[in-house]
Amino acid sequence: MTAELRDSGSAGTYDTTHQSFSSVAYGKYAPSTPDYTTKFYSHLKRWRYETLTSSSADVIVKNQAFRDIVDMGDVILPLIISELRKRPDFLIVAMALITGQNPAKPSQLGDIKAMSQAWIDWYDYQR
Repeated sequence: MTAELRDSGSAGTYDTTHQSFSSVAYGKYAPSTPDYTTKFYSHLKRWRYETLTSSSADVIVKNQAFRDIVDMGDVILPLIISELRKRPDFLIVAMALITGQNPAKPSQLGDIKAMSQAWIDWYDYQR
């Protein structure tokens, strides 16, 4: 059996008696779940956007997207370190919550840039 199909500029005659190769070989399309990298950057983008105008550390680290980052666990440590290398920020708190560590010296407390560097050094030493 053949059918004449005309649709938005395309035209042709197609054999409708056989299944297409893709439907036979691959089955139905099923979207895959996002990988952890995609999830991390999605949470990070949302967290930064939602806390952009906040100067309160409490608001910044109690944000749901931030909690979602922490909940991802140690698999994202390399991603956090990569971000800290580019831009020191409150991701240092996520590092502390995920690892249970605090490599910053007492003299560095409150200095986001110095604390970020302490985490970078800690991570590089661990590897």
